[in-house]
Amino acid sequence: MKNKQIAAVLFSAGLAIAGMTAPASAAPADNSIAVEAELSEQNENSQENNATVQTSEKSDETQGETSSDGETPGDGETPGNGKTPDNSETPAEQKNGFFYDETTQTWSLYQNDVLQSDFTGFYEGTINTITAWYYVENGSVDLERSGFIQAKRNDDTTENWCYVKNGQLQTDYTDVVKVGNEWWYVKNGVVPASGTTVAQNENGWWYIKNGKVDFNYNGFAQNEDGWWYIRDGKVDSDRNDVIKGAVNGQYAWWHIRNGKVTFDNTVAKNQNGWWRIENGKVNFNCNSVEKNENGWWYICGGKVDFNYTGIAKNVNGWWRIVGGKVDFGCNSVEKNENGWWYIRGGKVDFNYTGIAKNRNGWWRIVGGKVDFNCNSVEKNENGWWVLRGGKVDFSYNDVAQNRNGWWVINGGKVNFGFNGTYKVGVRDYYVSGGKVNGCNYYMPQNSISLPSGGYNLSTANIGLKVIKVNQEVCGNSSERYTSATERAVRNFQSRHKLSVTGYVDLTTWKAMGYSEYDWYNLGTYRTPMKVTYTSNRQDRINAMIQTAIDYKNAGTGYKVGCSGTPGSYVDCSGLIYQCLYAAGINPSSNIVDHALAIHEYTSINLAADNRLGRSVDTNSLQRGDLVFYGRNGKSSVCHVAIYAGNGMIYDSWPGRGVTYRSVNIGGYHVVRARRVF
Repeated sequence: MKNKQIAAVLFSAGLAIAGMTAPASAAPADNSIAVEAELSEQNENSQENNATVQTSEKSDETQGETSSDGETPGDGETPGNGKTPDNSETPAEQKNGFFYDETTQTWSLYQNDVLQSDFTGFYEGTINTITAWYYVENGSVDLERSGFIQAKRNDDTTENWCYVKNGQLQTDYTDVVKVGNEWWYVKNGVVPASGTTVAQNENGWWYIKNGKVDFNYNGFAQNEDGWWYIRDGKVDSDRNDVIKGAVNGQYAWWHIRNGKVTFDNTVAKNQNGWWRIENGKVNFNCNSVEKNENGWWYICGGKVDFNYTGIAKNVNGWWRIVGGKVDFGCNSVEKNENGWWYIRGGKVDFNYTGIAKNRNGWWRIVGGKVDFNCNSVEKNENGWWVLRGGKVDFSYNDVAQNRNGWWVINGGKVNFGFNGTYKVGVRDYYVSGGKVNGCNYYMPQNSISLPSGGYNLSTANIGLKVIKVNQEVCGNSSERYTSATERAVRNFQSRHKLSVTGYVDLTTWKAMGYSEYDWYNLGTYRTPMKVTYTSNRQDRINAMIQTAIDYKNAGTGYKVGCSGTPGSYVDCSGLIYQCLYAAGINPSSNIVDHALAIHEYTSINLAADNRLGRSVDTNSLQRGDLVFYGRNGKSSVCHVAIYAGNGMIYDSWPGRGVTYRSVNIGGYHVVRARRVF
């Protein structure tokens, strides 16, 4: 066997014997790689070179062979004798890289035929067809060296600690290993001299600073896989939390899942509560409804508010919240600070218009929201219902109105099966298929229409507008347009170069300094309606009484032919007109006609109006009845009041204005009564 074959066998045997493990432990483990003299001394004990010898000679098996034609390449001479077939000289091969010296049985590093005896470090080259970084010491390759070596590569000026096995830099080796009392991070065979990262061994992930595990570090650190939460130098892989610290240069609270910053969007927990996470960190400006794997949650100032029950908004709509969490099982009518809302499957349904239920009753919904102003008859899938203040009134038994007409209501619901006369109080309603077609008395109105108040003033008139004229031209507040008033008007018109007529038209009125608005409206005031489409009998009686109370409380005075605002002037019938208007009743006589002198005692007209209501026994008066009086034992009507109950009335009386007093008036007696409802 030739020398190079023997060397190959020995090198192969050496590789089988030489081997090195990188121990670790949970703290990490204490199975250390032997490192001589604290990573600085070199291995002095050499073994036989076990590498296969590579030479420039041909093997014995090939030296005696000939070419296929039986001839040698050139006159029986071999290429190794330094001669060419034509006897010319062959240039010597220049040595660059690794070459094997049979004499010393070592591999050496050459550059331009020069042994690099002053080079110690790692050099990349090929030995035995294996290209790698080999450790070279004073120009010789040390194939026996294993462990950590502090050296440079090629012409680098920086030395690093490197992990070597059988003379080769272990560029495929990455681990965290213990060296002496410290743990080192080896990446691709080299310990990084500077910088920070997070690296792994079989016992976990570790915070590395300048190549070593820093067991004193607590905080966040980054590697190529992301950002990690470090506790005592090690990734806290069991940690699921929201923790404060700096990540990517941002100091914030970060969501940690299994020790890693997630950069997700969720709702996550720490010891202080549950928090809205956006791109991994708490968004303290979040006021919304957001989700995690457990549901959707109401967030206020970035934190789940478990005390909140109501309706809250996010980008997808408005949601029913119970105890801080969306209740997807809610199908009801619920409230927030903006109102009450129709909820379907936990979400406000803005497309819904109808009647829906909650624990408090059934409600009119318009565009998803309860319409508390709804006083009408509306429908859902179960029928048509009377709504008062937005709520179905199941106690309602009367007639009620909607845009389609008047209807008989029984137990809050339209009775489409009713045909005939439906009686409510003194009123008879004529009904077909549940719908009212008429009544024996005035049907209640939803608005009161009166003739125009833009009439000229003359001795034929009395009332509020006349008071204004007398104040301007006569210096008094009489409600009567007398001959003296007429003369004063003529003088006024003459002074102001107006047509001298003695009566007041709009031009003269405005010349007196009064507005066009007052010209048309002073004599046509109607008290605001106190009833709705769904007001029942008692509601209308209450409206009449309340209006009388309003006039009394305002200190309203008495003047003939007047029916003004509370606090101005009304006579006895002027007060009753306003009470009737408030309840939706508009008699054929009105306050505009009342301002004519010929209609000074309109109480007579009211007493005679059989459509106003039923005549009743004066000894059986009920609240809301109209009470008519005569004087000095006469039967003719000269005064009217409204009965308030308990023997008391409201009326307007000369010199006293609107009062609340006994039904018994000295010098007067009740001659008749009429029940409007």
